[in-house]
Amino acid sequence: MTDPIEDRTMILYGLSKRTFATKEIAEKIAEMVIANIFGEEELELQIPLQTKDLVDRWMIEGSRSYDFDHPIDQMMNGRVIIEILKRNCQIVKFTQLTALVDPDPPA
Repeated sequence: MTDPIEDRTMILYGLSKRTFATKEIAEKIAEMVIANIFGEEELELQIPLQTKDLVDRWMIEGSRSYDFDHPIDQMMNGRVIIEILKRNCQIVKFTQLTALVDPDPPA
C-alpha cells in the first residue's frame, strides 16, 4: 500500500519540524475513532487512555481488561491500540486486542 501524495504545504510543515498532533489532539482523535468504530459504550470501557511518545508518533492504548466471565469459545475484546503520526495526524495503526476463552483450561 502506498502513502497518499501529500500537498507541498504539508511537506513544508514537516521540514519546519512543526507538529500537528500534540498529545491532547492525538487523544481526542483516538476517542473519536473508538466511539465511531465501536460506539460510546466501548469508549467508556477503554478510558482512561494511556499515551506514549514514540518520537514521530503517539501510541494511545485503552485500559479495557478482559472479562473472564465471558462465554467460552467466544472472542473477548480487550484494549484498543492506535498510533497517530505527529507530523500530519495520520492513523498508522488501529487494532483491538482479543482473546479466546479456553473451554478446557489446564488444571
